[in-house]
Amino acid sequence: MTQPTMQSLNKFQSQVSDLIRRIMRDGIPADSRATDEDDSPSVLLSVGATVRRDGTIRFGYQTGDNSFMGDAYGHQTFAIVSIYPFSSPTILAEEMVNEIDSQIAELSL
Repeated sequence: MTQPTMQSLNKFQSQVSDLIRRIMRDGIPADSRATDEDDSPSVLLSVGATVRRDGTIRFGYQTGDNSFMGDAYGHQTFAIVSIYPFSSPTILAEEMVNEIDSQIAELSL
């Protein structure tokens, strides 16, 4: 499997962080819960990514539980996070990109 370039990983992380900011700015409904265990308003975000031959990253995303049938799936790798009104978009994006990068490294072995 092709490895992503550092530039593409940085761009991807910025795009995911912007996506999370947009979701938070649009508002998380008071009755929305990422999981059944959540007590606070939250939403589940799934991001799937595929590394192209040139090392750039193509990705898709979806919110909510779509039973593995949405834009985030069908990619080589994916990560899932819960977003709360008090979440840090930068930290969540970093966690997602690190998870996806780890999966890419494992697939390359």
